[in-house]
Amino acid sequence: NGVPVSKKVFGQVYWQVRRKLEHYSQHGDDDDDDAGASLPPLPVLPGYFRMLTLMALYTFCHFENPKIDAILLEVGVGGRYDATNVFEPHYTHLASSSSSSSS
Repeated sequence: NGVPVSKKVFGQVYWQVRRKLEHYSQHGDDDDDDAGASLPPLPVLPGYFRMLTLMALYTFCHFENPKIDAILLEVGVGGRYDATNVFEPHYTHLASSSSSSSS
């Protein structure tokens, strides 16, 4: 709707996502006993960009009224480990970077 989330909503979403991540790091996925047994453990909290991405997705899908027709999502650095790779895009637009976006 073009309106940024309030500080209150931002704080609530942060703590809800953080509690879920902490729970998962302590208890794992209760539905699948040894799916990730051979993988190294994940950190409790992701890096800055990944955390903000998780918070945005949580807000879009679970916190606010989830009546979303489309999401315009700018990816990070791209590549295999980019946090936005969880999406299956229906449309993709590539734009070149300009010097104004890196200042």
